[in-house]
Amino acid sequence: MVKALIVSSLVYTANAGVVYGIWNIDANTAGAGLFDLASYQPTTRYQLAGYQHFNTSNQYSTFNEVTREVSFFVRSLTDGYNYLYGLNVDTFTGTPTNIRFDPSKFAVLSLESSQTSNTNDLFLVMATQSTSATNSFIITKINSQTGLYTIYDTIQNYNFASAAYDSRNGVFVVIMTNTTNYVVNTYSVNGVFTGSNIYTIGNVNSNYKPTSLPYNLVYLSDFSAFYMNIDLNGRPEVFQLYAPNKQLYNRAWYQNIPWTVAQANGIGQSFKQIYSNTKVYSGNQYQQYSVNKFNGAQWTYSKLTFLQMINFWGVTTQTEAN
Repeated sequence: MVKALIVSSLVYTANAGVVYGIWNIDANTAGAGLFDLASYQPTTRYQLAGYQHFNTSNQYSTFNEVTREVSFFVRSLTDGYNYLYGLNVDTFTGTPTNIRFDPSKFAVLSLESSQTSNTNDLFLVMATQSTSATNSFIITKINSQTGLYTIYDTIQNYNFASAAYDSRNGVFVVIMTNTTNYVVNTYSVNGVFTGSNIYTIGNVNSNYKPTSLPYNLVYLSDFSAFYMNIDLNGRPEVFQLYAPNKQLYNRAWYQNIPWTVAQANGIGQSFKQIYSNTKVYSGNQYQQYSVNKFNGAQWTYSKLTFLQMINFWGVTTQTEAN
């Protein structure tokens, strides 16, 4: 029996075949190290005993391309609290911050780097009630070393969906919903509210109904666009946030890869290509996971793996120039 290894985040090195990653080594230890994208073999370089990475969303970790540091929340197996750590991907030096949340009082919804030289400057979306009370949440910026945060907006009567930061234009985007609309709020790099617009689902046949909120939102700088997942009729698909028409535009059908997709785990980019990780199955039997490559127009590559990748960041045009 092959045991599935859950990879929580990936950061690509200059070599497209080898990446930096964080993953759960086992049920008791969070880890980090090198990960070979071709052979899917990890080399552990950092271990955090007694903690687990969150493997249900890409919203619990973020990568600062300027400082080359991953910030991530982990859950303590001792007290059940959520702790924020920083990890330098050049030295694999992990550093605990002064951020600790009691999940019965604070629900972490999204963590995003502001992509400045200040590693400690983070966007944090959270709910200040129980973990299920996402219809009321706050938009903050937090200093991960002091633990102090500033509230820039309080959202009432909307469900949080997903958030991401546009590093090229300095725009933080938050997608939320009520019973009738998708609403997209935007904020400056300093956390100042700059606008709100209603979006609709575009270019989808009426036979396909959204069965989830938007999730796994990510900004892909090489494509100057936000991408996300939305389930249609219970199956994940890839969408793009298309601002000119105020639409969530279906961009890539998972039906066009060789496997039947049951779950979408993350979307990322490297060397001007889009990658997606999915849980796939054939018939009634789950088969593993797959890594799928997309060139912006069509799927060009799909490979089975036993690894679940939740979040990953790649070499972009900007980082290649550096």
